[in-house]
Amino acid sequence: LSVARALLQRTPPGVPQVLFLATDEVQTAEAFRKALPPGGQIQLCCREEVKRSRGGVRPDGIDNEVHRSPCEAVDAEDALLDALCLSQCTDLVCIDSNLSIFVSMLNPKIRVHPMSHPVPPGWEEKASYPTEPVFSSYRVVWSPGIFISALPSTASEIVGQATYDQVVYTTGRYWEGWVELTMGGWARVQGGKSGCWAMERFDGYISMLRISRGELMIPEGSRLPRRRRPEEPLPGACCQAQTSSYCASTWLQVGRAEWAAKRRVRCR
Repeated sequence: LSVARALLQRTPPGVPQVLFLATDEVQTAEAFRKALPPGGQIQLCCREEVKRSRGGVRPDGIDNEVHRSPCEAVDAEDALLDALCLSQCTDLVCIDSNLSIFVSMLNPKIRVHPMSHPVPPGWEEKASYPTEPVFSSYRVVWSPGIFISALPSTASEIVGQATYDQVVYTTGRYWEGWVELTMGGWARVQGGKSGCWAMERFDGYISMLRISRGELMIPEGSRLPRRRRPEEPLPGACCQAQTSSYCASTWLQVGRAEWAAKRRVRCR
């Protein structure tokens, strides 16, 4: 609400200050109606008779959200109407959602003000020292291709694409299923619960499809050695049973050093 107020203060003189609210939470609609009563400087528009919930947890342990309950065609119509109305605005204050992404696609000129960042704080450090295996290159196996994002998130800007059978090279950074590419941007290796954008052929055209499962790329090059943080200690003798490539190379070097030392003793 405070962000919306600040944006509306920039409205030129003589232009009505209108705020369109699209929400599936009862509490949010009630709070905005209380803060922006009829007759005030800011005109609040909020559609009535839309399915909303009060959040919380249902008796079966599932989040009490609108999209968790059985949906009907009228619910899809509500979401479409909200998106069409929001696309007519000059500014969009939103969280990461499919609806906000759709609105920004309907109106590429709309100024987006995200309330949440596409990736959490501290992600860059963790991405620089991945514990999962990362390969030097990958081959795109999704046809006709995949999209490349500026950050490892579907809410991030799309900055490029990679077509089927194309080989892309990585920097070694990895974040929750995404790999950073030397050509710039991030690509998803496999579809996950958060999904990712891929290409789809539809009626002779290429469109966008959100993928939640299936392979998008497969390893093509060699596995990169694991990066260790400067403060992380080297593995000791007790980790001989580990099978990581780092430990294997470490024990190979130790074995060579011991063999060279024994050889020098015999020569003496």
